[in-house]
Amino acid sequence: MPLDAGLILSARHGFLEAHAEIAPYDERMTPQRAEQMINDLHSYLQPEAWPGRVDRVMLAGGRDYRRVMHAALAR
Repeated sequence: MPLDAGLILSARHGFLEAHAEIAPYDERMTPQRAEQMINDLHSYLQPEAWPGRVDRVMLAGGRDYRRVMHAALAR
């Protein structure tokens, strides 16, 4: 994965490639939404977006986003 590549966590769509285009939406990452995503994580992971191997990971986001990110990395 190139150094400038990355994934974005959408509260509605899950993990997406950084260049993915999605329609506007109005949904926030709440503690309840984070828990729902963690409990059904496989539905929010886009396999083609995840690299086969990574050397470093940087997480950026609020507490609830980071909870989902950590769960995805631990899978």
